[in-house]
Amino acid sequence: MNKILFTLLSFLIFSAAYAQEKIIARNPTVITGRLVKVTGELRNYKLSDKAIPDVIVRDLDGIVGKDEAFEEGVERPRYPASKTFKSDPALQKLYPVNVQANVANRAIVQNFAGMPYQPLNPPDPSLCVGPNHVIQMINGSSGALFKVYNKTGGQVVAQTYLDAITTKGGLGDPIAIYDQLADRFILTEFNNKPETGTEGLTMAVSKTNDPAGQWYVYFFSTGNTFPDYPKFSVWNDAYYATTNDFANGSTYAGSTVYAFDRAKMLAGDATATVQKFTLGSTDKFFSMSPVNLEGSVVPPAGSGGLIAYMQDDTWTASSTDVDSIGLLEFNVDFTTPANTTIKYKVTLATLAFKSDLCTATRGQCISQPPIQGTTGTTVKLEGLDSKIMNQPIYRRFGGYEGIVLTHLVDKGSSIAGARWYELRKTSGNWGIYQQSTYAPDNTHRWLPSICYDNGGNIGLAYNVSSSATGVYPGARYTGRKECDPLNTMSYAENVLIAGTASSSSTRYGDYNHLVCDPDGVTFWFTCEYNVASTWSTQIASFTLDPCTPVTCGDPASLASSAITNTSATVGWGAVANAVSYDVDYKAASSATWINAATATAATSANLSSLTQGTLYNWRVRATCAAGSGNYVAAQFTTTAPVVCGVPTGLVSSAITSGGAQLAWGAVSSATSYDVDYKLTSSATWINAATATAATSTTLTGLSASASYDWRVRANCSSGSGNYAAAQFSTIAQGCTDQLEPNNTAATAAPITIGVTYNALIAANGDNDYYAFNNTPTLKKIRVSLTNLPVDYDMKLYRPSGALTATSQNGGTTSEQIIYNASKNNDIGTYKVYVYGYSGTFSSTQCYTLLVELGANNFSSTSAQTNQSNAVQVVRSGLKVYPNPASGTFTVSFDAYKKGTATISLFNQVGQQISDRKVSVENGINFNSLDASRLKAGVYFIKVNNGNGVQTQKIIISR
Repeated sequence: MNKILFTLLSFLIFSAAYAQEKIIARNPTVITGRLVKVTGELRNYKLSDKAIPDVIVRDLDGIVGKDEAFEEGVERPRYPASKTFKSDPALQKLYPVNVQANVANRAIVQNFAGMPYQPLNPPDPSLCVGPNHVIQMINGSSGALFKVYNKTGGQVVAQTYLDAITTKGGLGDPIAIYDQLADRFILTEFNNKPETGTEGLTMAVSKTNDPAGQWYVYFFSTGNTFPDYPKFSVWNDAYYATTNDFANGSTYAGSTVYAFDRAKMLAGDATATVQKFTLGSTDKFFSMSPVNLEGSVVPPAGSGGLIAYMQDDTWTASSTDVDSIGLLEFNVDFTTPANTTIKYKVTLATLAFKSDLCTATRGQCISQPPIQGTTGTTVKLEGLDSKIMNQPIYRRFGGYEGIVLTHLVDKGSSIAGARWYELRKTSGNWGIYQQSTYAPDNTHRWLPSICYDNGGNIGLAYNVSSSATGVYPGARYTGRKECDPLNTMSYAENVLIAGTASSSSTRYGDYNHLVCDPDGVTFWFTCEYNVASTWSTQIASFTLDPCTPVTCGDPASLASSAITNTSATVGWGAVANAVSYDVDYKAASSATWINAATATAATSANLSSLTQGTLYNWRVRATCAAGSGNYVAAQFTTTAPVVCGVPTGLVSSAITSGGAQLAWGAVSSATSYDVDYKLTSSATWINAATATAATSTTLTGLSASASYDWRVRANCSSGSGNYAAAQFSTIAQGCTDQLEPNNTAATAAPITIGVTYNALIAANGDNDYYAFNNTPTLKKIRVSLTNLPVDYDMKLYRPSGALTATSQNGGTTSEQIIYNASKNNDIGTYKVYVYGYSGTFSSTQCYTLLVELGANNFSSTSAQTNQSNAVQVVRSGLKVYPNPASGTFTVSFDAYKKGTATISLFNQVGQQISDRKVSVENGINFNSLDASRLKAGVYFIKVNNGNGVQTQKIIISR
């Protein structure tokens, strides 16, 4: 929908030199889209499946609840009157008139009814075409409607509201596009803020090439800004769009250009974003439409999305301004948005044109015969001028790139005609290759749409109407062959669908849609027309015959270069008029050709995965518009194999739950190394490094507690050696402590007997307390602390709060306390205290705690603490100093009462070195030991009173 005629002036004063490559803006606004849903298969959709209720959002006056006077209710100022003219200097002078005499295959191929009338204006028809399907979209009372047809008009998916499958309340202005590069379909509309809570755009992307299958549904919010008259296009790096923006749905606030992350949307990625620039509130930007890529050949590398615009010299006050068209270029970087820019690509002076047909309100200049059943009542239709019409088309041909676009002009005497242009670029920047206005008589031709086929032929389709010539609102088309005289539509005008009645509404359009079938030769058009006072829609297709066949030459100057033992580059000279090339290769001893490139525009191809020391044949042929030429062949031999050593000394280190460091010894003469890895259970290798000069690499993103294989091979100047392999296992995955807070005895976490708990000491100072109860029949206690990531110790407290026992084994050795209680006062709530030795901790790796009760005594194991029913003598506070020690060192501990204890010395593998029985007094006890005869290393001191053991580590240095 065209929303406004500006009150603001265009600020660009045309200058070809000034306009080239000037950056308009950087740092776009980035919006993360919402992946609303993945639909079910549309072939199974029933009306009863509609996800949201119908809401009437459009009627015969347009959008319900919006004062659409703002759409075109304010007139632009025009400067100055002397700049106007009486007739169009680009007007085509000669027209073929004998329709029947024209070439047979330019006739209509298909012609069937589109979706029927809805009680609203205008219908805004759009369509897209894939290899086997046609999708039409129009406005409906509750938003955009779509229907999927086969190529002969048969129904595949019934007429359905788009928001019935997207669940985002729709408002219409639909655009349908087909992404030929991905073989996918895209359906779009803007949204109804009362239903969605925000203004925005909905895009549905087919999950596969089957439009009756599933669809990804995305919603992109524009806040309180109404994105009017959205137009969309496909490019190889993004989906592009333009909108005319209205703050709070009423005040024009400039026009916006968007780049949607095509790659993520095709994958159904929920993180897909759109980057956008909002440009000034000028007529030039208000006229914009994105350029749509058709065909299978992508633009040259680095070519950004293109946006077409027009500029009428009467839109500015400058006396030196001229009528022009131009292109903006949107260079998007989805990884680093700060690199994204939009710039003037080129501004091109055109032959003079007058974009306003007349001075009537909202451009109501298109006449039609009197309305049936009235006494001469006439209604004039809106022309929708001052816009690049839906939609400009880009194709890349052999030797040049091309764009076609069209807009409405006054041919003279306020008669509407279609001004069309072809732009071309061979090197450097774009230029106008040809331009003309098609208006063969005094019938209005408006709402034009233009398109290329793959031979460079151009189709042009449009609506027609006139009270002067007695033509009711209908649709026609014309066209030209690529080899026809420039600036001429050489085909006689043909009727697609004839109108037989006049429209009772002034609203018409707002656009039609002409596209090219993926077959490259068939044009498809959808439009509005009248067989009653209310509108109907039609879908039709036609073809244009190719130019007289030109013999396609054979490639010459064949050359083979960059030959290695496994690859080569083959090249040839360009062939005149060639559109593309086909390249095959094979081993000379083989009878089977292998395709290397099909329909490539390049004049070279890279061959890989070849066999060493082998003679190869390769061939190339050129393809022109008329067909393919002959194959021309050549040969090369890959280099002979040279033995490259096998890496040795493979080491896996720094192994965590999610990563590992791999290293190997250098191989003599190696220039680089290739490294792969995989789960031992998998058959598929994953590349970790290719052609790295380093002798180590780091793996990340691994699975915890898993066995991995890895391999490495050396690459020498003449080839690669054999792989050497090794294996490692990742450690257990870290865990989140779900028993916190339990840092004090008062907040001890209650645990269940016999249940294994995984818990975490996540920081220095973090301690864990646990509480449990024994019973008169199950008095005996065994507490086990295992799977220690670092040096953790453990204590057990009786119901009275007294310390019962301590386990302090060194390193990551498991800890265990056994308390074989026998007295009734030993029944109650016990507490286990787990802590890190000297504050050690692991923020990612868990320990395991298990408490068991029994009716019979538990037996102790080596290096564990066994606490019987006797009273503990050694209480706490075991200290060893100095530590490290080289001579005599002191062992001190606190005791409850007098008695005896044994001080034992163990090495780090658990072998007992010595023991010494000592007398114990109540309070702090001190004993000296001689380490002068001990070897340097790590030892453990254990103090045992027969009922309990405390352990402390000591380092002996020399």
